[in-house]
Amino acid sequence: PEYVAPVVEAGDPNALEIEHYGNTWLITGTWLERLILDINFDDYEARNYFDLLLRRSGLFDRLEAMGIADGDTVDIYDMQFEYQR
Repeated sequence: PEYVAPVVEAGDPNALEIEHYGNTWLITGTWLERLILDINFDDYEARNYFDLLLRRSGLFDRLEAMGIADGDTVDIYDMQFEYQR
């Protein structure tokens, strides 16, 4: 059988650095960088898994506490998406 490396699990959202520039939220962090490298964003299920891990980590709760609004742009290592609650 072919070895498949385990996907990085979600980490502590407090370990992430969040910078806010207008309507853009720039997020960086070690576990998040490894997660981005493991996700195939061309695959629908992989994108859903990525979203699930971000939600489980508490990142979106932290962003909401900081004032993120629907329609703001979230930038994670040059992968951008529009935030929707």
